[in-house]
Amino acid sequence: MADSAITIASVVKSGGAGQILLIVTTSGGGGNECLPYMALQKVEIYASKTNNRATATKVGDTIGTFVHGNLGVSETWYYWFRAIDNNSPPLVGEWYPFSPTDGVVATTSNQVPPPNSVGTPQLQDGAATAQKIANLAVGSAHIQALAVKTGNIDNLQVTDAKVVTMSATKLTAGVVTATLTINTPLINGGSINGARIRIQATDGTLVEPGIIFNSTVAPNVSSVRINQTGANGEAAVYGTNLGTGPQSHGARFNSVPITGPAGGSALLGLPPASGGYAVFCENGGVGPFTGSHPGFIDKNAPEIPLGSILVDVDVIDRRGIDDTVTSLAVASRAMDPAAIGVLTRRYALQADSVHSVCERPPDYNYGLMSSTPQERLQGGMLKRRRWAKKWDGVVINGLGEGQVLVCGRGGDLKKGDLACTSDLPGIGMRQPDFDLGGQPAQLVTHYTVARIREAVTFSDPDEVKLVACIYLCG
Repeated sequence: MADSAITIASVVKSGGAGQILLIVTTSGGGGNECLPYMALQKVEIYASKTNNRATATKVGDTIGTFVHGNLGVSETWYYWFRAIDNNSPPLVGEWYPFSPTDGVVATTSNQVPPPNSVGTPQLQDGAATAQKIANLAVGSAHIQALAVKTGNIDNLQVTDAKVVTMSATKLTAGVVTATLTINTPLINGGSINGARIRIQATDGTLVEPGIIFNSTVAPNVSSVRINQTGANGEAAVYGTNLGTGPQSHGARFNSVPITGPAGGSALLGLPPASGGYAVFCENGGVGPFTGSHPGFIDKNAPEIPLGSILVDVDVIDRRGIDDTVTSLAVASRAMDPAAIGVLTRRYALQADSVHSVCERPPDYNYGLMSSTPQERLQGGMLKRRRWAKKWDGVVINGLGEGQVLVCGRGGDLKKGDLACTSDLPGIGMRQPDFDLGGQPAQLVTHYTVARIREAVTFSDPDEVKLVACIYLCG
């Protein structure tokens, strides 16, 4: 009588080339969380070439499927099975088949396996051992004629689990070359480190920009920032364009404010604390050149046409020896020497932007500022907020070429005539002549605003026209 309650329910057999496949199904045993020792541990398989269990020897164990391999052609075998449970010592189930002379019979096919073929028997548990592969080696001589084609790896994927042990040490001896698209999730929150990153098209021709940054940033955050240290005497960013086309610029910058002319700059230069130029032309010229200045105008001032002449009112901020900022107003009297420039842009000040409102560096403190110690301690934030409530920012042209609004109160204009303010608010006129020994003459004075570059006639003294000029008041 059997010790274990586990029995063999059925056996499915199938003969193949040099092997016989056996699929064993069991029943009973009652193994569960409370009685784990009653569960199936394995099924022992005995085989013989004669239908007599007394001559059978054990050929393997299984819990479901077993392949009896390394057999001959049209070779018949007889099998007996019994279940072993998890008891200690293990309990043995009844033989299947019960009769010692009624084994499960199966025959291999009449086909011969291909030479050196590797089948299921060679790969099942325990078939491949360290001793069998100890003397094997794969060298360059073995694989020099091999190639991996795209079609052979279409369904393969590289996952984190497969590369978890990859390290820099394993790559330092070679070069990894690939055509890759690196998406945000692959480097989000990480960094790329290296002595040098070089971008170059393999054919020598880039059909699109080598580096593209498309980013949405928070206030006062830059998409790209470069911090360079070391006494190397070279620029942090150095660009050389070796092209020959008309657009072969060394660098090109463009600022497109999202909400109107908000005072943003295409290129912003900040000089070092030790002094120096914010922008310096090492060779050649700067052009086209129009010199502009920042200023403040009362937020409640009515709309002012572009091209209107503005005059200084009060000094608001002293940024340093190189720059001061004044409050401005529309010119309203003739030949006003306070004229400082021509309006080109008006915008709302942003208190949280260090560049939208002029800020005095802490090094320049001549006791001329009307700010409190609390304002200075907070880096000027209270002062900037106060300015933003009271003033709008303006940009005025004072040097170089441009245009200015002129009326006919001083008469018609010829090329080369000078213009000054008139008593028509914001509008210029032909500057009166000086009498030099009975000869009329136009002389640049402290109230001259511009030199006119085109002939203009007026049908009425109060007719206003936008006229090309060279600014002379900045």
